[in-house]
Amino acid sequence: MLRILYILSNEPNGGVGAVIENYVSHFDDAVCVDYLIYTEQRDTPFQQKIRTGHNTIYYLPELRIKEYFRLRKLTDEFFRIHAGDYVIAHLHFAGIASLVYGPAKKYGLPCRITHSHNTKLSDDPLKDLRNRVLTMNLKSVSNEYFACSKAAGSYLFGSSPVYYMHNAIDPGLFRYDEEKRREARQKYAVEDRHVVLFSGRLEEQKDPSRVIDIFSSYAKGDPKAVLLMAGSGSLEKELKKQAEQSGKDIRFLGYTRDMAALNMAADALLLPSRFEGFGVSAIEAQVSGLPCVLSDQFPEEVDIVPCVRHISLSEDNSIWAEALAQAMTVPRADHTQDIRDAGYDISAEAKKLEEYYAVLAEKYGGGR
Repeated sequence: MLRILYILSNEPNGGVGAVIENYVSHFDDAVCVDYLIYTEQRDTPFQQKIRTGHNTIYYLPELRIKEYFRLRKLTDEFFRIHAGDYVIAHLHFAGIASLVYGPAKKYGLPCRITHSHNTKLSDDPLKDLRNRVLTMNLKSVSNEYFACSKAAGSYLFGSSPVYYMHNAIDPGLFRYDEEKRREARQKYAVEDRHVVLFSGRLEEQKDPSRVIDIFSSYAKGDPKAVLLMAGSGSLEKELKKQAEQSGKDIRFLGYTRDMAALNMAADALLLPSRFEGFGVSAIEAQVSGLPCVLSDQFPEEVDIVPCVRHISLSEDNSIWAEALAQAMTVPRADHTQDIRDAGYDISAEAKKLEEYYAVLAEKYGGGR
């Protein structure tokens, strides 16, 4: 059995966590993934999902700047004890590469993967700059590079060779079905409504405030419009206030694992993200032909079927509203095979990743 260490900078509540869950749940018994997570949270839905009964989740305190030197000491101690247990470590946030891979390298962990999941390292410009500084020695502590898209790979690794680990899904879960759509619309009490869906963290990157502004502009001409916002984050309180002031029908669903039903219930997906490494929500939507109105910050790999339209962030909200109105007229269709052909079927992609891990284990471990 190949045992791999996944390293997470926090308890994931968005796309990164979903990607990890998708892959590890499709690995066979030849691969076991342990975790090192910097978090105070325990027994969360994510942790329950990744716990197999044969793996271990290690915890270190939550990452805080004022605790940096203490965290360095604790991280060093962790790898002094555990580096010899692994040939491969896979870091899912490059901003802490120096913190974790300095000691991992020192204590002899041979294959140190850094994964670029985005085209910025933080929602906050100052934190992004800080993290960029912290990753300046990335290539001296890492020796393998993964990314979810060409843009995300280029952002961190330049022209270095990159393994593209697709943000793959189970297309069968999102296949279009009229009866499931009827049931989902009934479940969310939107049977006779025109449903705009937002799916993402309620953080600056996803610009949920603009989602409300765009929807409000659209809803002026559509009294049947309703906005479902699926996600959680630090902006939730102020967004609810903004939604109330708008006077429109805007419903906050919180973090949910019910995305298949929501995609089935919706008539259009709205994602005006300020930056994106990929955007798994757009792939899930396209399986069932749900029209997607996206910002121009999504990478080209997201465009798989014709139901996707990109709008420049510089465009007025009225232009976005017009795009939503047009999206409402697009007929739904099953694009399961298109998604599979594009390389986003998790069954096939998990197998490819297993095989690549085996290649890396042989390259760096040999007879170890």
